Amino acid sequence: MSDYSPVRGKRAIYIAVTGVLCILSAAFARKAETPSDFLDAKTIFQTNTGYDARLAIAVDGVVVHRHGGKFAPAIKSWQEKGFTVGRMFFADSDAANAYWTGKWDGKEHPDDVERDREGNVVKCAGVRPYMLPTEGWIRYLEEMTDASLAAGAAAILPEEPLAHVFTGYEKSFQRLWKNRYAEPWEPQHASARARFLTAQLKNELYIKLEERLLKQTLQFEKSSGKNTAFVLPIHSLYSNIAAQLVAPLGTSTNLPGIDGYIGQIWTGPVNWALGCYDSPRKNFFTSAYVLYDYFTQLTVESDKKLWLLVDPVEDNPNHKWSEFAQWYKHCISAMLLMDDVDSYEIMPWPDRIFLPGYGTGGGTPAPEDYRVTILAVTQALQEIPAHGKWLPHSPAGNAAVSGGIGIAIADTLMWQRLKHPRLQGVYSLLLPLVERGIPVSSFILERVDDRAYL
Repeated sequence: MSDYSPVRGKRAIYIAVTGVLCILSAAFARKAETPSDFLDAKTIFQTNTGYDARLAIAVDGVVVHRHGGKFAPAIKSWQEKGFTVGRMFFADSDAANAYWTGKWDGKEHPDDVERDREGNVVKCAGVRPYMLPTEGWIRYLEEMTDASLAAGAAAILPEEPLAHVFTGYEKSFQRLWKNRYAEPWEPQHASARARFLTAQLKNELYIKLEERLLKQTLQFEKSSGKNTAFVLPIHSLYSNIAAQLVAPLGTSTNLPGIDGYIGQIWTGPVNWALGCYDSPRKNFFTSAYVLYDYFTQLTVESDKKLWLLVDPVEDNPNHKWSEFAQWYKHCISAMLLMDDVDSYEIMPWPDRIFLPGYGTGGGTPAPEDYRVTILAVTQALQEIPAHGKWLPHSPAGNAAVSGGIGIAIADTLMWQRLKHPRLQGVYSLLLPLVERGIPVSSFILERVDDRAYL
């Protein structure tokens, strides 16, 4: 706990977390008796598989995230066990390699994949190419949306609508640039202006994608009479900057019809962001706190639902279970300090924790004591109320502590060419205050006309 003890203003969290870790419960035994509306789900997890008793953690909802195969049976299998089920698919990449290779419509689409300055296809983990939101790619995802709804999904979750700011060399983007700006294409590396315009256009294209998929969902809802949610699982602005990504975050808050967000935070994004900030005092907890706070500010005082994600592990095979366990405690502590939030994605991919055959952490399943801790925390998260109050330990008369401080932030920060380390400017405003127990928050400039937020 010593790594984040400087956050004196929130000491009560340590007592709370200690209590959480001491809870022992038969967490796998409890299931929802009947499916509920997805937006009523307090706890969820995502999986690529159909129902498996070894993974049937006591949550309200399950998100089926399956590509390249039949997903309808997986949705049905979880529903039959009493879970409300949503369907998640990648909005940013061709996970099934079906669209860009021509398997979908019989025509290859090499110009629609993101390419870097050397013309190389940019891929995630070397297997799935990142896509440009062209008309063809959007139609492909509209068809996936229709199929998901027809399979009975209670929610549509187009994951990670984002693009890289160092790309834009694909031919389709060059054509879109000319149409948008009425001037010859300029590569993003040519000037700060070109970088800004490249990122701005990619942001606009993903807003268009979100609008189209939302419209598709609403049309189904109207024709079927079924209550269907539309939720965006996204990364934080700060981890996007660290990874040179652009996405409509604050700019998406004004889109009517979006029901909520999943704030995707785990050890990877927290460490990416921390790696772009140079300070001898930096630590994992403060970076996690800032990322969780950003998502809270996207939705606080609005009608949008927010689930905060925490992951007990990640795909990087170069870390051990002892590291993941420590980072998990930091994330839980930071997450519980967001007292406006009471809903959580308790993990993605529970198979990486509970089943053998994975290389993460040095081999799976996770150690038994860690698995017990995760299940105990999950049960406690199911009971956490919104708008709880932590016991104050702040110095009397400190106006900053009692009133809070907001650091103005906007999506356009992702569009700029920032010097290394890329987060030095904004993290220097945020992290030192968090370290000292001062409740500082990101202030989302895109919400400046929202009276309730102000």
